[in-house]
Amino acid sequence: MNRWILALLVLLAGVLGSFKTAAAAQPVVTAGFDKKTQTVTIEGTHGDAAGLIVTVQVRTPANQLDYADQGVTGDGGAFRFAYKIGDAAPGAYRVISGGERADATASASFQIGPVTPELSLITAPQEPDGLNGWYVTPPLVEIRSSVGLPPGTTVEYRMNKKNWKGYAKPIVIETDGEHLIEYRLSERGSKEGPVQSATIKLDTKAPLTTAKVSYGEGGSHSSPSAPVVRLTAADNVSVTQTVYRLNGGAWSEYGQPVTISEQGSHTFEYKSYDQAGNEEPVKTVQVHHAPGAPMLHVGVDKPVLQRADNKLVTVTASVYAGEGSRFKSIVLTSITANEPVRPGDIQGARYGTLDTSFKLRAKADANGSGRLYVITYTATDYAGRKSTASATVEVPVHRSGARSESADGLQPEDTLHLNLEDDFDDSEEFMDFNDFESFEDFEEMEEYEVK
Repeated sequence: MNRWILALLVLLAGVLGSFKTAAAAQPVVTAGFDKKTQTVTIEGTHGDAAGLIVTVQVRTPANQLDYADQGVTGDGGAFRFAYKIGDAAPGAYRVISGGERADATASASFQIGPVTPELSLITAPQEPDGLNGWYVTPPLVEIRSSVGLPPGTTVEYRMNKKNWKGYAKPIVIETDGEHLIEYRLSERGSKEGPVQSATIKLDTKAPLTTAKVSYGEGGSHSSPSAPVVRLTAADNVSVTQTVYRLNGGAWSEYGQPVTISEQGSHTFEYKSYDQAGNEEPVKTVQVHHAPGAPMLHVGVDKPVLQRADNKLVTVTASVYAGEGSRFKSIVLTSITANEPVRPGDIQGARYGTLDTSFKLRAKADANGSGRLYVITYTATDYAGRKSTASATVEVPVHRSGARSESADGLQPEDTLHLNLEDDFDDSEEFMDFNDFESFEDFEEMEEYEVK
């Protein structure tokens, strides 16, 4: 009796063991789809041992093979596969798994809904290359889609609330300022997706600073007060700081006009910054604070034109400042004479400029005391004070008895008489040569002779 009971227990244990082994051999599989990453994940078990070969495949809603792979189970027969799906058609996808020592396969499914592209705006450079979120070089703006666009769907954009236009290629932002870029998906039938936006700030130009030097109230040309420097900065976006320094010293922030009380010549440097980080090149202005009236001196290389031969003579002037004087400008003011001059007696003089070379006619009234040219220059210093200085050029008159023989044997005071034969009445006519200015006046005459 006991032997029969023992045999029955052994048989029952064997049957239960076979049931356990058969249950453990059944494969299990699950699948899921991550819409954001477009990734399919397949997990499950194949038996209860590691090292067993397992195979999976995925079929599309149209029963086409979308993915297939083979691997080896891990502890407890577990396995895992993952892949990124391509242009996925919406619908139900079927997953099948099977493998070594398996009498059956396992299956699962996952659903992919209609794919909606997600747009993003990318810039190059990726981050602003200036300060405070500003670009200082024109950026390239690209609008990208997370997936391929469905048929009939396009990307549109507009800048600064202007008209919408189709996006076809990256956009270059070239105009300084803040730009609002809006973009969206657009489908046939005038159906638009939600509007996304981004702001691009561009400032490619440094500020422009100007300096004005003036002299405060209470000063005069003869006794000026200390010079005052006023700086004005402008920028196409905004100026954040203006700085200056005097005679190469330390930089200081400019807040109000700068008074220079120390006498002498000073180098005043200045520049400005804007909020994008653009720095203006250093500019310089010379500031002069002189205690007394400026001094100007004028001289000429030919103070006397010895021969009053009616010719034009080039005269060169030398103009220079007196000791301790510094001028902002020096100009030729006038050239006058003590006797009437004809047009052409003074030639090549450019008034209002620093002209130091011109031509004067060596001519004087025979009945006068000699011609005296007066050449005048005007100088203006940095305080606005003016000084004038003159030099003279004399053309003396040659009287009878003071004979200075020329190369042709004639004396300057000799009178030339010309014998002109008239073709019509055969009469003779004598003329005084001193009534004419030069021999050129007679070029059209047929002949002449000295009497």
